[in-house]
Amino acid sequence: MNEGMRLMLSLALLAVLAGCQDLPVSPTAAPGTVSRPSAPITVAASAIPTPRPVASSAAPPPSTQPSPVAKPTVPVSSAILNRSLADRVDDGNGLQLHVLYALSADAEDRQLDTNGAIARSVAAANAWLGQQTGGSKLRLDTVAGALDVTFYRSKKTHAQLGATPDDWHAAIADELQAAGFTKLNKVYAFYYGGGTQSHGAGSRVVGVGGSGYASVLLSQCVDCSLANSDQSVGTEEFTLLHETIHALGFVPKCAPHATDTEHTSDDPTDLMYAESGADDAPPQLDPKRDDYFRNDAVDCADLARSPFMDPLPARLQLPVGRPLALEPGLRPTPFKPALADVVGSPSLEASLLAALNEGRKTAGLPALLPDDGLARLSRQAGLLLGSADLGEVARQVGFAGTCGMEGFTTDVLASDATLLDNFRTSDAYKRLAADATVNGVGLGVTRTAVQAQVVATFARLHLRVAPAPTLGEGLASSYTLAIPVQPLVGGRARAVLDGEEAGAYMLEAGKPQTLYVSVPRKGKHEVRVALESKPGSYLVELSYHVDGDLPLEKAFIP
Repeated sequence: MNEGMRLMLSLALLAVLAGCQDLPVSPTAAPGTVSRPSAPITVAASAIPTPRPVASSAAPPPSTQPSPVAKPTVPVSSAILNRSLADRVDDGNGLQLHVLYALSADAEDRQLDTNGAIARSVAAANAWLGQQTGGSKLRLDTVAGALDVTFYRSKKTHAQLGATPDDWHAAIADELQAAGFTKLNKVYAFYYGGGTQSHGAGSRVVGVGGSGYASVLLSQCVDCSLANSDQSVGTEEFTLLHETIHALGFVPKCAPHATDTEHTSDDPTDLMYAESGADDAPPQLDPKRDDYFRNDAVDCADLARSPFMDPLPARLQLPVGRPLALEPGLRPTPFKPALADVVGSPSLEASLLAALNEGRKTAGLPALLPDDGLARLSRQAGLLLGSADLGEVARQVGFAGTCGMEGFTTDVLASDATLLDNFRTSDAYKRLAADATVNGVGLGVTRTAVQAQVVATFARLHLRVAPAPTLGEGLASSYTLAIPVQPLVGGRARAVLDGEEAGAYMLEAGKPQTLYVSVPRKGKHEVRVALESKPGSYLVELSYHVDGDLPLEKAFIP
């Protein structure tokens, strides 16, 4: 064979797409945290037998993100759990309300989390809600069917936490965030016992709600108690519902009777009414059905369509500020590479991979995993002979991660056996047989009129995508991007939409999972999946582009 025809090529390491870089997601919030409520809503509810909560000041929309799988509601009044300082393993991982019993450092511990008081109170509130809605209730965080109530005691006294309800609510919410109560599929409600503060008959129960956190200020007096059964509804229960509904993002600004503080203004008996009044009528849930429950508005938030409700509504509506999608989406369209796959030599490619893995075994390294996306990239690069932007080629063939290349060419008349022998002496073989950082490879063999070429594309694979991602019609004028992944390593992954966090997942090595991201149906967008390489630092693993202005069949940008 002419030595001049055996040109050894060494293609420099190529960072495809984002490369191995730390990924900044939000300049205002640390990874995994939820922004502190900047303008929470305060409610003061009369303690008379037929009370209704009243509120003042504004609340931002919730800022936590959900996980995509929903779970059924389980009765919570029949069993009481022992005290726990952490959120226990859930019965399911859908959107849900997690309840806490929080105390200041100087507050009396009345064991409300273990004596059943809080569980009965939540059950009573939920039962009343079910009566108002015709059966739909809040989806609760349970463990083996019992309400999961977490105990938390602050190191600060009530006075140190703040002088106003907004102050102590924000302070406790900050502490809960720092303690890890930031799951993206949950809204948190805490019954707060602060210092020696008490209220008796005729006084008011205070609560605050907004930005994914709701709170109820508990009385410390002996003669003031929570619901004594799961059907007894009092001021604390109405306050809990009022503030939780705020934490879910209601009342929406688009409602016809919405106030600037996200309350209603038309009916004093409304649970979400803005101002206190003299009447003692029990509250009702949006009595005219025109503001926030069954409002039949296409583009206005409706509690009846919230995925926090059980049973899960047929026409789900994505919560404001929660960009994680909840389901695959309608009429899913698979991702189609812009460049068609080049037919290689499957048997020869398999032989090359076996030879390469023999060398790695001799070096004491694990075998390289074959990857279809890398193989497509290798075959295309073989035809292009290194003359194109390989990063662009990688995107167009559907490989969305970070990779590098090695390759060589030889005489077109070379037999498969000769190619295999030449491969064993090539720089590509030497590089990959000794590189402990590489775990994935795609080998492509292509032949032209003048030469045969072998290209080995390699990568540090953490996620393998199989099958192809799909794009479907989502909720609230959005598309749903579904990315089926096979994690090779466990840990936290984040979906990032246009540089902002769109959701988080805990991945288990070897366990297939589908990541869902909601993409606005307007403008061009990039969705990235990033893995936490070290606390606070993220490695971009996958990247996809969607044009929301195009119809579903054309919205993928390969």
